Amino acid sequence: MEIICVANGDYERYEELLLQRDQLEKEAYRHQLAYTREFGDLAIECFQLKIDCIALKKSIAFCIAAKNRGEKPDLAALSELLLRQMAAYTKQLDDMVNEQKAARGGRPLAPYEVSEIKKIYRRIAKMLHPDISPLTEMYPELGELFQRVMIAYQCNDLQELRNLEVLINKVLSDYDIETVNMAIPNVAERILELENEIEQILTTEPYIYKYLFEDEFKIQIKKDELKKEIEEYCTYKAQLEKQYRNLMNGELNE
Repeated sequence: MEIICVANGDYERYEELLLQRDQLEKEAYRHQLAYTREFGDLAIECFQLKIDCIALKKSIAFCIAAKNRGEKPDLAALSELLLRQMAAYTKQLDDMVNEQKAARGGRPLAPYEVSEIKKIYRRIAKMLHPDISPLTEMYPELGELFQRVMIAYQCNDLQELRNLEVLINKVLSDYDIETVNMAIPNVAERILELENEIEQILTTEPYIYKYLFEDEFKIQIKKDELKKEIEEYCTYKAQLEKQYRNLMNGELNE
């Protein structure tokens, strides 16, 4: 089957912006990994202290409520409450730890690998990107393969991209697909949307982390900020622990 390619006047601009957007998103992901490698340990320590403080505040509120009712705090009920209400924070902390492990597990890429990853992705995206091609919607297997392509591209997995390109070409060959209908409706509006997306990426985290790593002094300032925040949380946690002990000993200060 042959699907005729229909390009309109703005198509090339749209395609280039689409690929630029994806490239910038990938760069933002790389800057996020670099940030996690550099500051992850401090950020995790800080977030753990934050969780501890939140749990202590909830425990104190629970004990005060029990005291106001003239009851002893039910520690089993408190434990169940904390388990339920702190689940989201615990998951976020686990995610941070896993991200730190993943960030440290990566290896630097050689320039030729970076170039080949970009070339393979552009070849595949021009055929299958859902924003410019109907094929991923028409053929579910191509949609699934393109999702794998996006993941491999983000993770700089060159071997996976090579394998996926072979699989994609096999599917295209099986269906006798040679070209793709690339007529884009409302292309001027979509170009504007992409330009806005690109501007948003370039001016927000994690992309702007790149400027942090251009200056060793800025890196040290960020580390000092995190260390200061850790110290403040440690002080606050100690205060909350004292208040909680007093409550449990029936020594609430009015």
